[in-house]
Amino acid sequence: MPTGPAAGDEGKIKGVRAYLQEHFPGYEVDHFPKGHKVAEVFRVVDRGRVVHQLYVSRKFMDRAADAASLIDALTVAGVVGRMRNVGATTIELY
Repeated sequence: MPTGPAAGDEGKIKGVRAYLQEHFPGYEVDHFPKGHKVAEVFRVVDRGRVVHQLYVSRKFMDRAADAASLIDALTVAGVVGRMRNVGATTIELY
């Protein structure tokens, strides 16, 4: 049984990575799945050190029809500001 992104999630994942890259220029943005399709984790990294981390649950991802609506949901949730405020502490979206 595959453990990668669910069908249609690749575009959402690319969208979130681009969104974070736009808001954290000069940093690397990486991503990995958590558990068996439980969530996606995005990290903003500076020279190998995680400076911000975002956990997006499957349920949160599935509520978005596409990458654009997922980015809208991240914006409404104030994710970028929250990430800046808490540093390396993980922001979790359920």
